[in-house]
Amino acid sequence: MKKMLLVGGDRRMACLADLLEHQGFQVETMGLRSGEIVHSDWADAVLFAYPFSVRNGVIPTLTGEKLHPETILEKIRENTLLITGKGMEGYIRQETPRLKRYTDAAVLEKRNAELSAEAAVCESMLHSRLALMDSNVLVTGYGLFGRALALRLKTLNAKVWIAARREQQRRQAEADGMQTVSILEMADVLPEMNLILNTVPARIFAEFHFKQIPNDCWLLELASAPYGFDAESARTMGIACAQLPGLPARYSPESAAMALMEAVMELTGEAAL
Repeated sequence: MKKMLLVGGDRRMACLADLLEHQGFQVETMGLRSGEIVHSDWADAVLFAYPFSVRNGVIPTLTGEKLHPETILEKIRENTLLITGKGMEGYIRQETPRLKRYTDAAVLEKRNAELSAEAAVCESMLHSRLALMDSNVLVTGYGLFGRALALRLKTLNAKVWIAARREQQRRQAEADGMQTVSILEMADVLPEMNLILNTVPARIFAEFHFKQIPNDCWLLELASAPYGFDAESARTMGIACAQLPGLPARYSPESAAMALMEAVMELTGEAAL
């Protein structure tokens, strides 16, 4: 399986194309490089954009070109391997035998969490007038990403609080040296925070939470849709907030591409040189 077509994506997908070429694969791209001339029935495998292959009916691209998933899919040979991210569910039949998802690769989720955490620390520094060692920081969620982020913040001597739904996660956070609170009780600690970093892709912040957040505290959205809070509502109430999608692609696209390449090698059964 040496012929690969990469369809859409951000800087990490462009880097992935280069890495695959260095590994000896024949690579063509759509929506990543200028002057592309592509025949989509040529490929053994088609790699759609990660993490979102489709958003609002179109495939995200670097070039600004509008790519529609149905147009790409109708030109692909039946036996072509498809590797996709989120958003393709309504376009590809679930029983398609040659369908795989990036998230099926065990290596990717942990690596991506680590890269996201490193970038989130940088964003934390950019959005605060205080050094992290002088900051009270609340991290909501304690999955792979939340934990990786909290551990980095703690290493930098921030005073880290964790708000998590599950008791098991709170126990793990306490064992890691964090102070904890349940999601239902996090309003009690919000007035003491200098930074709030959300990693939960579900609406856990409501209007009464916004009322407890200090004026000089930044609320940073690090999760994917549907997000942990409504940014427009937060701003209306005077909260300083920012939505920060795609952190690995923005801060470390080549490292993010290396993680994707490991996933692709796993999913295709190929061995890296």
